[in-house]
Amino acid sequence: MITCPNCGQKTSGDHCQWCNYPILRGRPVERQEAGSVRKASRAKKQARNEAGQSGKTGDAERQTVKNARIVAQKKTKQGNMVSNPYRILGLGLCLAGTIFVPVSYFIINSVPLTAAAISVITLGLTCIALANTRPYISPETCQLMLKTGMENTAALLEELGLKNKAIYLPSTMRDGHPQALVPLREDEDIQWVKEKIPGRLIVRFGLNPDDMAIAVTTAGSINIDMLETKPGPTSAEIEAAVTYILTGVLDIANSASVKLTDARIDVEISGSRWHYEDVWYYRCLGSPIASIVAAISSEALQKPIRIKEESYSKGKSKIVLEVLS
Repeated sequence: MITCPNCGQKTSGDHCQWCNYPILRGRPVERQEAGSVRKASRAKKQARNEAGQSGKTGDAERQTVKNARIVAQKKTKQGNMVSNPYRILGLGLCLAGTIFVPVSYFIINSVPLTAAAISVITLGLTCIALANTRPYISPETCQLMLKTGMENTAALLEELGLKNKAIYLPSTMRDGHPQALVPLREDEDIQWVKEKIPGRLIVRFGLNPDDMAIAVTTAGSINIDMLETKPGPTSAEIEAAVTYILTGVLDIANSASVKLTDARIDVEISGSRWHYEDVWYYRCLGSPIASIVAAISSEALQKPIRIKEESYSKGKSKIVLEVLS
């Protein structure tokens, strides 16, 4: 009987009857091989243990991050509940009115003061209701994010020296998302490729090898997802969609009128609160309002659209779109 060098049990034969470890005896070469096997086995076990510990550590870290995120969200929600000025004012008015109603009615015995206290409670409830209508992200934050994206896009266009008018494409010509192409060269007669234009930054849109463009996402591209239904290829449906987005969703205009004639679309926006500026971004992609109108028209007609003209005078924005074939 000999002692197994792996498990330490007494055994006999060429292999341990407990752990099936090879028992090599006598020759130095065999002992050396056995030592190598033993070292490899120990290294394998150590690697498994370390992998298990690292996996447990990774799971623990992920769980910690998840818990921290949940706690942060709860704190943010609680902070919003407390820091909302409308809610604080409403709670204060409700509390003051609730205390003052029995005092004014039973102690002071004054009906006018009681009515005033009830009015204070009603006003407090109105303030609490207004607190729920306050947006989660302030309009100033949204404007900051929009300006950041616009300035980055303008810097890219200016660095490349692109001054050509952008072409707005429907989602069917892209990879399911409407975008605008800024051609690298001006070409009035574009022979469009038959297959969908790939969703990359630099794309080829025509049969000519020089028909290359920069594909960017605009404000109009994002607002297409806000439409409940896709508009049809008529001026009335395009006008209804534009009015819904500009007046109902974004509240940046009072009304819109659309006239469609052949390959031209004339749009007039009344009460526009976002005017055209003579900057690089607007010269290429148009103002955000023109971008929204062009994206909706392109999606409705299922054709490429180019902003040909844009002007603002006497509280009205006039936009002329060109329908490309």
